[in-house]
Amino acid sequence: MKTTIIKRLFCAALPLFVLAGCGGGSECYYDTEASGAISSARVFYPCDLPANSQTYRATTLSGGFTNNKQNMYWLAKDLVEQGNMVVFTISAQDNLSVPGYEAAQMSGYDMMQEANMDPANPLYLRLQQYALMGFSMGGGGVLNAGNQLGDQIDAIVALAPYSPNTDLSNVTADTLLLVGQNDAVAPPSFSAGAYDNLPESISKAYMQLAIFDHLKWMNNTGSSNNSKAVKKVIQDWFDFVLSGSSTARHSLLNPPQEIITNQNNI
Repeated sequence: MKTTIIKRLFCAALPLFVLAGCGGGSECYYDTEASGAISSARVFYPCDLPANSQTYRATTLSGGFTNNKQNMYWLAKDLVEQGNMVVFTISAQDNLSVPGYEAAQMSGYDMMQEANMDPANPLYLRLQQYALMGFSMGGGGVLNAGNQLGDQIDAIVALAPYSPNTDLSNVTADTLLLVGQNDAVAPPSFSAGAYDNLPESISKAYMQLAIFDHLKWMNNTGSSNNSKAVKKVIQDWFDFVLSGSSTARHSLLNPPQEIITNQNNI
């Protein structure tokens, strides 16, 4: 993996000489060139990472049909700031099909592993647990990739997953399926079917979000009540399945009121 840019992000209201802050913290990032089935990637990580010795949870994050990584920055930044995670936002070489995103997510897993083993990378030996996350065709892609990777990954988050394979019997990662009530492109039936096709031996949840359609996942400001509920549930999922938080489990069993369906095995 070739690192091309490393930058620090600041709040616009703060002077440029301020190195951290922005209320709850700030996130750094670096950009990478094409790798495998990925056309480009931006990797967000906590800016205080170099100053401590802790390990971090990492996840991929992709959009869907015709999307690129920029469509999902809103969610990536929140996970870094609020969840103390490292997020590999990826653009697929083939962003027109579920198999294209499946391949990109497989390459994303490889990218996370390579970053962790590269002494020149700021993430060297700092990543400990790995997840896959994607929206729409990217959501179908993470389920299919998870079926291939088995116990090499620890968690999956599928956002409005579009037409995943029906055979998900090899998935061992704890899996969250989150979809909008009004989604006509990747309707709730896709997520409900995937939930049923996942093994009973894993922790899994299928949640439906009130008055939320397919396009609201892209370029979201994250400020609506539904968007806040999305961020809350995803954060709780990672805290529960990756960190064993009993508080997060309680929150998942009693999610925000915007969640109108909550079928789970946790």
